[in-house]
Amino acid sequence: MAVAPKNVDINLVRKLTPLDTLTRSKVEEVLEKSAVQKIPAGRVLFKEGDRDKWTVYLLQGTVELSAESGKKETIKPGTNIALRPLAKGVPRPLTAMAKSEVNVLIIDTELLDLMVNWNAPGSIEVSDFDSEDEDDDDWMTKFLNSNAFIQLPTSNMQALMMKLEEMPMRKGKMVIKEGDSIDNHYYIIKQGQCIVSRKDDKTGKQVPLAILKNGVGFGEEALITGAARGATVSMKTDGIVLKLVKDDFIELLAKPLIHFITDKELEAVDSTDVVYIDVRTKVEHNANGIDGSLNFPIRTIRENIATLDPEKHYIVYSSEENRASSAAFLFIQQGYEVSVLRKGVGKPDIDEALVEAEEAAENESPPLRIDDIETTGSNEASLNGDASIEQYQKQLAISEEARKKAEMMVNKLKMELQKTREIAQKESKIAKNAVLIARKGEARIKQLEAELKELKGG
Repeated sequence: MAVAPKNVDINLVRKLTPLDTLTRSKVEEVLEKSAVQKIPAGRVLFKEGDRDKWTVYLLQGTVELSAESGKKETIKPGTNIALRPLAKGVPRPLTAMAKSEVNVLIIDTELLDLMVNWNAPGSIEVSDFDSEDEDDDDWMTKFLNSNAFIQLPTSNMQALMMKLEEMPMRKGKMVIKEGDSIDNHYYIIKQGQCIVSRKDDKTGKQVPLAILKNGVGFGEEALITGAARGATVSMKTDGIVLKLVKDDFIELLAKPLIHFITDKELEAVDSTDVVYIDVRTKVEHNANGIDGSLNFPIRTIRENIATLDPEKHYIVYSSEENRASSAAFLFIQQGYEVSVLRKGVGKPDIDEALVEAEEAAENESPPLRIDDIETTGSNEASLNGDASIEQYQKQLAISEEARKKAEMMVNKLKMELQKTREIAQKESKIAKNAVLIARKGEARIKQLEAELKELKGG
């Protein structure tokens, strides 16, 4: 039995992943083209191996997911896993059966992908580059409705208001400069718009990537990973930008969203659904990492996170809770269920020079000065002799060349993505017009049928 989508709690739907990345108006548009189905207990929603084109969310009742291997999992509303689509994938990786009478939201996957991809990655909201319209909604309301901060405690928002520094800025003024490794702030647009751009290595010109409107925060990734700024953000219009220092960003915005878990609490968790992720360097992980854990040094999380199973519960750890918390925040932004291991894993008894050298190599930071590395009794732990220095410099040169090639490829893909969005936008308008014409045709047919019926009756 279908339930009218207009009767669905819009606030509940806006918490679903990835609908939580869309504005309210976009979610309402999706609902208008979707359906809510009431399914009796014992009915199969879909089977493992099905290749349907629907994205299904559980709204009410209980669903059992099962695999041919015998693995089973019960899904109930109100849990983190229930905020994600049921057994998403083509073909379906699992069979879903209603254990009780359930209500499910059914959305066309292509429609959902189109709506979601209309936005830039992460917390950046993309709008048309030629749009000059300013949204007058309150910036704080928009900020709180963003994917990452929607559940932020009220007390933290009060403290945030006291910590934010207001900066009136003119059109064209640069907020963040690509490549800057000194800037230590998080930013929120209070008024006006900003444009995100990145330098094209071939032309030397800035390539526009996105438009940011009021209520949008940006700059968190560099603060968390310690990397240089990956793009330039400039004022598209006159406006006001709020800035927050890194320590306050971590304490007020990142930490409150982090769930900590102790070793004792882990004993009650199903180990088959848990994956440990060590965000320290490779040498630290090899020295005393948890058996079976994955090693994602913090700056590699973005590139590795897409390879992870969204159905798993991830336990992030480091030798410092602050570092692990920062890494966990990146997972939270992408909708993963993640916890931070309380107290983490102690520092291994290894040469600090090894750790520093590896961090520099992984992070592609400026070359270490030889004077900064203490000489030890181990030839592997120190950089002694002209041959070692020359080899080290060659490795850095190779790393720099690889980085430049990667950036060129990313810029090319960004430009292709922008063209695809423009084409999709045009096709979307055509499709909407076709729907309107079809609806008018249907209305006219009904009218003619009614008139014909009256004539026959006469």
